[in-house]
Amino acid sequence: MSSSSTVVKELNFDSERSDDKYLSQILYHIDAWDTFNIDIKTSYRFECLRYFKSENFELKSGGWFTFYNLQLVDCAFIKIMGTQLTNCNMKEYLMQWIDGNFENLRSLDVEMREVRDEEYLLDGM
Repeated sequence: MSSSSTVVKELNFDSERSDDKYLSQILYHIDAWDTFNIDIKTSYRFECLRYFKSENFELKSGGWFTFYNLQLVDCAFIKIMGTQLTNCNMKEYLMQWIDGNFENLRSLDVEMREVRDEEYLLDGM
């Protein structure tokens, strides 16, 4: 692929392929101004540190998705399943949101690796 990006309205990216280089090249070189819908099977070493900006961001099979990745998503509606995120990560994200970051965010649905602890998440807010 070339180093330039392709911009589309909607990216629906499903892959059973576990070639991390191939998968990351697609993610790095395609931007969607309305919707990212990503369901990719990756190795445990997969990384994709890039900024996602669109209206909707949905990630299935998000085992590779880290707290840093979440901070790079600038979307109104975010849904992420199967992440390694923790209550501690989500509390930090919520604190950043309250402090004025992620101003486009309207809905956040994240499946964490831990059971959601609402008391912990809301403590101090």
